[in-house]
Parts: sequence; C-alpha cells; structure tokens
Amino acid sequence: MAPSDPHSPVHAEYVPDIRELTLSQRCALLDGPSIRIFDDTVFAMELPRTLFLTASIQPRLIDGHGCVRLPPSTGLEPIMSVCCWLLTLCSSPLPLDIRPKKDMTAHLLIVRAGRLLETGKYVEHIHKHYWWKLYNKPFAAADVESNLKIAMGPEDCYLRLVSERLAAYRREGLAIDNERMEMWIQRNPMLKACINKADTKYSLNMQIKKEKVERAKRREAREACERKLAEDEIKAEEEAMHKMQPSMRGGRRSVGSRRRSD
Repeated sequence: MAPSDPHSPVHAEYVPDIRELTLSQRCALLDGPSIRIFDDTVFAMELPRTLFLTASIQPRLIDGHGCVRLPPSTGLEPIMSVCCWLLTLCSSPLPLDIRPKKDMTAHLLIVRAGRLLETGKYVEHIHKHYWWKLYNKPFAAADVESNLKIAMGPEDCYLRLVSERLAAYRREGLAIDNERMEMWIQRNPMLKACINKADTKYSLNMQIKKEKVERAKRREAREACERKLAEDEIKAEEEAMHKMQPSMRGGRRSVGSRRRSD
C-alpha cells in the first residue's frame, strides 16, 4: 500500500458496524490514500484512511501528518491483529470476527488496542470470551494485572467488572496469591477505589435485599392475621347461626301444637 498525502481529500463516514455492509461496499473501503499507525513512536502498519474513518468512532485520532499515534506499550502485535482483521474483513465473502487468542494476556491486549483505535465494538466478544474463562477459575493477581492493562479510566466498564469480581472473591475467601493481590490493590489507587465502590454497592444491595425480605415477612404476617380474623368472623357467625337454630325449631313446634288443639 503506497504512502499517502495526509492532506488528500477523503470522504468517508462512520458506519455503526462494517460487518453489515455488502462485500462490494467493504471492498470499496480499501481504495484511496492510507494512514500510518504507530505504537507511540514505533511504526506498526498502514491502513486505508477510508477504512479507518468508517470503522473508528474517533476520526480525530488522525493527526495532521496522516498518522495515528497510540499510547506507549499498546503493542505492535495487538495493533496489527486489529488492523489486519479490518483488512481481511473487507475482502472476505462472509463477515467474520477477530479470533480470540489462547493466551489471556494477549487476548486482553487486543481488546486494549481495539479500544484505543476507537473500534471497541469489534473486540467486545474477545473480552466476553475471556471473562467467561475468568469467571470459572480462581482469581489470581495475574488476572488483575492483565485487566489493569486495558482499563482506560476509573469509570471503565472492564475495570468495574474485574473490581466487582475481585471484591466478591475477597469476601468469599476464594482469591489466590492473596499477598500479591493485596500488593496490587495498595499500589493502584484506581483499582482500590473501584473495589471499595464495589464493596459499597454490594453492601447496599444486601441491605436492599434484607429490607425486601423483611417487608415480605411483614406482609405475610399481616395477611396471615387478616386471614385469621376473617376465619374467626366466619366461625363466630356459624356458631351464632347454630345457637339460633334450636329455638327456631322449638318455635315452629309450638305453633303446630296450638293449631292441633284448635
């Protein structure tokens, strides 16, 4: 792919999901000038400008020189995994997803690269794949470290997920490498704050559940009391009717006797 003039006019619009385009539409994204993508100052690869503008939600990542410079240590391989997938998608007869790596750390670095390129929707399935694996195994310090690498701020959804899970493991005593884990928590104020927030959220949810159970018990007791009162009223009415019946029968016999004597 030939280097391009960064000031060449390119008319491209963001598409919610390029996998939904037809093959001919995807092939057209390969035309025109290209941009250069860097891991900080290290060149990674070129990508058609039209393709990038169509796939990324942040066109301002491209600077005045036609370059996209990602933060240091994003990683050449993760960047190339995302970009090569975009190129392959454009010429593939059928839409396809980025295939998850067997190694979980490499797995998450691809997620981070995709998010930094503002193409996060195309790597969401990778993190979900990772998360299901993580959910079904003991939580270790290495998992915390891997997730911190892809966190992009205190409100990051992935950081929230791992913080909530880590907080649960700590409460249940299921975390492994506890000393290393606590070291990571103390050395990472953002992680510590998120775990505290997760603990607070858990406490509030437990309080809400407790209040809900108590309300249900009070309602059940009230309904039981109302049923008892209704049953007592019915029983009292039946007893009253039972007491009235003999006198009513006696009254009818007296009337019959008078008639016979007449």
